[in-house]
Amino acid sequence: MMRIKAVIIFPLILFAVILLRTAPVLATGSIFSGLGYGVMENFTSSRAIGMGNVGIVLNDSISLNALNPAALAQIRQARVSMGGYISRQTMRDQYAQDIEDWWQVEYFSIAVMLKKGLAIGFFLSPYSRVQFRYGWNGEINGIPYYQSYQGNGGLSRAAFQFAVSLGRWGDIGVSPSLIWGQVEELRGSYFDESGYDDIEFLTSKKWLAFSGTAGLLLHPFHGLTIGAGFEPEVPISLNETFVYSTDDSSVVFQDEYRLAAKYYAGVSMALSSKWLLAGQMMYSPWSEINYLPEGASGYGDATSLAGGAEWTPGSWNDDFFFKRFNYRFGFRWETSYAESQGSAIDGYFASIGFGYPFGEGQQRFDLSLEYGSRGDLSANGGQENIFKIRAGLNLGGTWFVRPKPVWED
Repeated sequence: MMRIKAVIIFPLILFAVILLRTAPVLATGSIFSGLGYGVMENFTSSRAIGMGNVGIVLNDSISLNALNPAALAQIRQARVSMGGYISRQTMRDQYAQDIEDWWQVEYFSIAVMLKKGLAIGFFLSPYSRVQFRYGWNGEINGIPYYQSYQGNGGLSRAAFQFAVSLGRWGDIGVSPSLIWGQVEELRGSYFDESGYDDIEFLTSKKWLAFSGTAGLLLHPFHGLTIGAGFEPEVPISLNETFVYSTDDSSVVFQDEYRLAAKYYAGVSMALSSKWLLAGQMMYSPWSEINYLPEGASGYGDATSLAGGAEWTPGSWNDDFFFKRFNYRFGFRWETSYAESQGSAIDGYFASIGFGYPFGEGQQRFDLSLEYGSRGDLSANGGQENIFKIRAGLNLGGTWFVRPKPVWED
C-alpha cells in the first residue's frame, strides 16, 4: 500500500497558511459591485467554466472542484490546480459608458490522496468582488465641483476539503472555510475654485466569517451522476473605520450581518464515451435575511440555472492531434441577491472551451471563452457586457507518496 510521507504534509499545510495570510484580494470591475457584499463569485473548476459552470456534478480526477468537496474522492494522485483570466467589460448607465480591461489570478488549490477513495485538499478562491467608480458634476451656491464615489476590494474564501468514497454508489465531502476580506470606499468632493478645500471621506470595511460546505455525488447507475451541495447561513462580522480628510481622528464601528444559505443540485449523463451532458441549479434565500448591509435598494432570492456539454472525440494520445482535446460549451442564467432600483439584476452568459490532456492523460490545460450581460438599463439603471478568457492548469504526480520497498533475496 502507498503511504503518505508525514514530513511533506507539514510544509504543505505551512504553505497553505502563508498563502492564506499573504494572498491579495484582487477586484473585478462592475457598476453593481457597490451593492451589498459585491458581485458574488461561484467558481467551480476550470473544466466546469467551459460547460456553463456546472461544477456540482463533475467528479473530475484531474481538475480540482471548489464547489463540491465530494469530487475530491476521485483523485488518484497529488493534484495542483491554478488559473486566472483576462477580461474586457463594457459598462454603461443613462449618462455615460466606460470600458475596463484587467487580469487576475483567480484560484489556487492543492490536494493529496491519503489512500484510494480518501483525500484532503486546500482551496483559495474568490467569494465576492468589489470595484466601482461613479462621478458627476454639480454646483454649490454657483460654485462648480466634481463629486466621486468609488470602492475597491472584496471577499475571498480559504477552504480545507475532506472527501471519502462510498464505493460505486457515490462520494461525500465536507469543506470548512474562512471568508474574509477588505473593502475601501472613498467619497470625495473636488473644487477648481481657489479658497475651497477638497473633502474626502474614507470608509474601510473588514469582513470575517466562518462557513462550510457539504457535498454529495451519487452514481445510481453507469453514466448517471447526481450532485448536491449545501452551505449554511452564517454570521459575518464587520469592523468599519471612518476617516475624514479634514480630521486626523477616525471612528471605528463594529457590527454583525448575515450570509444567506446556498443550495445546489445537479445531474449529469454520459450518453456515450464521447458525450457528457450536465445541468445545475442554485438557490439562495436572501429575502429571508434581516441583517444585511445597506447600499442596495433591496434584497431578493438569488437563483441560477446552468447547462452544458462536453465532447471527447478520442484519447489523449490519438494520432490525430485535434481528437486529443475535450470540447465544451454551456450557458448560464442568474439573478443577483442585491437589487438595483428595486429590480433584480439578471445575468445571461454563454461559454465555449476545450481541455488539452498531456502527461499520459494525467495533466490538463483548460481554456474557455465566456461572453454575457448583466443588468438592464431601464430596470436597473445600468448594464454590463462581459467577455472573459479563462485559463487553468491542472497538474498531478506522486510527490507525496512512496511505494512499498522491493525486497531482494
